[in-house]
Amino acid sequence: MKFNYYTFWLPLWAYLNQPLFNSASPMVWSPQHFWYRYQLTLLERCWHMSHQEGHPQA
Repeated sequence: MKFNYYTFWLPLWAYLNQPLFNSASPMVWSPQHFWYRYQLTLLERCWHMSHQEGHPQA
C-alpha cells in the first residue's frame, strides 16, 4: 500500500491546530475521539458538496 501524504498529515495538522479557548468548538483531547469527529466532518462536507452540485441521490 502506498503512503498517502494527505491521509496522515492533514488530520494530524488539524488535531494540533485546534483552537484552545473557543467555546463554539471545544478542544478534543483524545486523538481517537478527534479522529472520529474529523471523519464525520469530512463526510458531512463531502455530502454537502455532492448535494450542492445536484448529483442524483441513490
